Amino acid sequence: AALTCLMMTAGMLWAADVGQNGPIAWQQGFEKGLAGAKTYFHGKGEVQSKLEIATEGAAEGKSFARVTLAGQRTLEGFSIVATGLRGGQKITVQAKVRGKGQIMLALNSGKWAYSKPLTLTDQWQTLSLSQATPEKARSMGLYFISPQKVQKGAVFEVDDIRAAESP
Repeated sequence: AALTCLMMTAGMLWAADVGQNGPIAWQQGFEKGLAGAKTYFHGKGEVQSKLEIATEGAAEGKSFARVTLAGQRTLEGFSIVATGLRGGQKITVQAKVRGKGQIMLALNSGKWAYSKPLTLTDQWQTLSLSQATPEKARSMGLYFISPQKVQKGAVFEVDDIRAAESP
């Protein structure tokens, strides 16, 4: 759970959301639509996975992202970009996930990092992964994708994505 802290810097008072992994630098709960999220990894002429906003039992707020995989290749799913990050930080990304099939989280800020696959259920679970960012990095690609096998009929539901910074 996030906590709001009041901080004083150079005589100015400001508030910061703080999670278990440090200040939350970016978050997305899909309350205002897909927010730039897009389906990921389909070949030319292949059917794309279906990405939409859903509202049945959100983990946080009223809506979440749902992707129904086309089931044609590995690494299907969706991606979104976390922006406004500070370079030279360890970024820990956490998201609530549920659905059908296996999912993994991949992060890219110049180098790739991959979580272990997680088997989804009808209950919200937390998927988490950390990556150090290069000094000049101001964004990070987040990929909610299928691991090393084709998954026909897989559905990934993702909500309450948070990227926390720590030095």
